[in-house]
Amino acid sequence: MSVDAIIFDFDGVIIDTETPDLEVWQEFYKKHGLDLSVNQWTRRVGYNENDAFDPATHFEELTKTKLDDQFRQEMLQGYIDRCSAQPILPGVLELIQEASAQGIKLAIASSSYSDWVDRWLNQHHLRHFFTCIRTRNDVARGKPAPDLYLSAVACLGVPKDNCIAIEDSPNGMTAALAAGLRCIAVPNALTILLDRPDVMLTVSSLADINLSSLRQSL
Repeated sequence: MSVDAIIFDFDGVIIDTETPDLEVWQEFYKKHGLDLSVNQWTRRVGYNENDAFDPATHFEELTKTKLDDQFRQEMLQGYIDRCSAQPILPGVLELIQEASAQGIKLAIASSSYSDWVDRWLNQHHLRHFFTCIRTRNDVARGKPAPDLYLSAVACLGVPKDNCIAIEDSPNGMTAALAAGLRCIAVPNALTILLDRPDVMLTVSSLADINLSSLRQSL
């Protein structure tokens, strides 16, 4: 079976935007003598906004205080500042460039909103590589529903049997599999702790594979 398209998740696959999020909140909790565990945090990774763990709400419940909008904006800005210093994850650019050179179509399917994804794609000069970008703005349901991947496949115009999804979170993998795609798992330091569905291949980094080895694994 050929590989005619690759659909990337964004957060945690192309750029690590997940660790900075945890760090800013752990530091805030620590200042108030509280602990924010990684186990609690994993309920935030790869979930849509309605189901995800909210550290602000959790803090309010623990302390019986109210965090105002100004505080939330300051935390968000601190998070964005840290993300702006994050590099493209290992092997990502090489795989994107190799695929593009071989005429393989590329897409993104992200549960984040379009302004977030566009911000970092533009910063790292990656936007032009992707034929289709599907975000939370484009579908009624985020992951683990298959909607984002089904929308990306329709946009690409490639049979789903010839598409591969790349994901770091179990919810994302579930979404890709529900859409009928083969999926590569690239778990990071946070998502490695979570139970994953069965996928066709799991790697520690995209630097561990190239298109040749990927085709062999198929």
